[in-house]
Amino acid sequence: MFKEQSSRTTSARYTKAIIINVTSMAGLLGSPNMSAYTCSKHAAESFSTCLRYELKDFNIAVLTVNPSFHATPMVAGISSAMSRIYGSLAKDRPALFTEYGIDYIDETRKLSIRASQAGEWSAKNVTRILARGVFNSQGGQEMVGLDAKFGGALMRHMPVWLSDIVIALAYERNFKPKSMM
Repeated sequence: MFKEQSSRTTSARYTKAIIINVTSMAGLLGSPNMSAYTCSKHAAESFSTCLRYELKDFNIAVLTVNPSFHATPMVAGISSAMSRIYGSLAKDRPALFTEYGIDYIDETRKLSIRASQAGEWSAKNVTRILARGVFNSQGGQEMVGLDAKFGGALMRHMPVWLSDIVIALAYERNFKPKSMM
């Protein structure tokens, strides 16, 4: 539809189309305990990048917005969601529960909650970027949150061995999986 509108030769031609995809900083960085979420965001990030290249010749901008953790209903609900997910392991996946042990699972749950709430920014930051994107953007990528803008950029440019150390320090564990003891 956008391509058809932008290629019209009549006065009905639309020349300011933009597609805005909200992904996440997680689409650019991996972290422990977020494999499924990170993979889905990475896929959306890659799709948006390819779409931006593919639609450029049609004068259709594609903007990818990558917020870090912001005070949204999703982040606010992480504590109860994590408690529910990890709490159901003993019943739903007893072998996994046995392999990791209660201490490791409980610490992983707490780490996940702390990581999501450690740098909560106001959701107004995301809204402001979206509004600016609708009215003024030429496409590209917008990182939202200082941790996304600076921490994310720094992590993406570090050698892998150094980013592994940073992640290990950030997600320091006091327990090993039960099967590793």
